Amino acid sequence: MVTLAHVEEGAFVVSGDLFGRMVEHARAATPNECCGLGLGAPGAVAEFHPLDNVHETPVTRYEIAAADQLRLHLRAEDEGWDTTLVFHSHPATEPYPSATDLALAGWPDAVYAILGLAGPEPLLRAYRIRDGEVAELDVSVS
Repeated sequence: MVTLAHVEEGAFVVSGDLFGRMVEHARAATPNECCGLGLGAPGAVAEFHPLDNVHETPVTRYEIAAADQLRLHLRAEDEGWDTTLVFHSHPATEPYPSATDLALAGWPDAVYAILGLAGPEPLLRAYRIRDGEVAELDVSVS
């Protein structure tokens, strides 16, 4: 199994391939936010699924369609995996979880990765969000 990303000692280690796919997905969606999910064994991302943002105000919010959530949940179950990555972009703001991001964080064991596009270069930041508490992970691209 190829690992696209994994968590190791407080760090989120992302393959260059996955980082490139995230940047491409985010840029294609701009000025809207993009979104996607990663599946894998706990602490790892084996598959990344870029998804359509179906929120009615996609410039500042994201929503994953219920059908996509169910499809990927069943895919993960079939493989014995979990949802291990929740990804979205902030095209015009800092890549830090908003109050809405915190309120909707429903996968406590997943990494929440946000790609910011406001600066001269894409900036990926990653977090654990549990019970409304945010813990940032160091990010490295390998």
